[in-house]
Amino acid sequence: MRTLFRRSVLAVAVLGLLVGASGKARAGTTIDTMPLWNGANFISSFGVPETATYGQSITVPVGPDTVLTDFTFQIDGFSADPLTFKGYVFAWDGSKATGSALFTSPTTTVASGSGFNAVTFNTGGVQLTAGSQYVLFASVSETGGNPTQSGWGYLGTSVQNGQDGYTGGNFVFENNGTDTSQWTSTVWNNPTFFGGHAADDLAFTAHLNAPAPEPSTIISGAIGIVMLSGYTWRRRRRAVV
Repeated sequence: MRTLFRRSVLAVAVLGLLVGASGKARAGTTIDTMPLWNGANFISSFGVPETATYGQSITVPVGPDTVLTDFTFQIDGFSADPLTFKGYVFAWDGSKATGSALFTSPTTTVASGSGFNAVTFNTGGVQLTAGSQYVLFASVSETGGNPTQSGWGYLGTSVQNGQDGYTGGNFVFENNGTDTSQWTSTVWNNPTFFGGHAADDLAFTAHLNAPAPEPSTIISGAIGIVMLSGYTWRRRRRAVV
């Protein structure tokens, strides 16, 4: 019995190490246009009374990495007042947001005159669907729309500024004021207004990881290993007898 107990404990420990090593070995998927940005190019103006909503559409890669853990935009508060806003994630139908919010951040503030800020929204892990499109955005629509404005890091319409650095989506925006229902009811705008470059992108990053294994799956695997160990031990004991 002691031998069986030792084998069982060892089997569970090995399974735990394998699960932990598997999680650490994979770095996940990063969608990143920041290296293409020159650090200065921007598009404006985000805020009230200008454009209330700025964002970037993305396509989730086909593969295991379907959990959005965070996304980052470069936002410059160049007005006299701080800028407050929230970050969001919605499904995207190619022209507008759809369904309910998959993620809404707490209110975030960019200080006035602070230059570009890498503003990161930590989602806590939003499960997305491989191959589907989503829109990651920030808006002043629910934060009172204080009368201020800012610019966002933007790859621009020229090759020098990284035009179309990301082919899975593009920069989108909406002049919806405080009416959040327009996110899902009206077609958003994109840079076709600025020379027909509908594939222009923001300077942004998005990190996606594989879903963590369910505890029940780990427990089932451990029980299976323990039972297999016991079966093997009994066979060997009978063979010896």
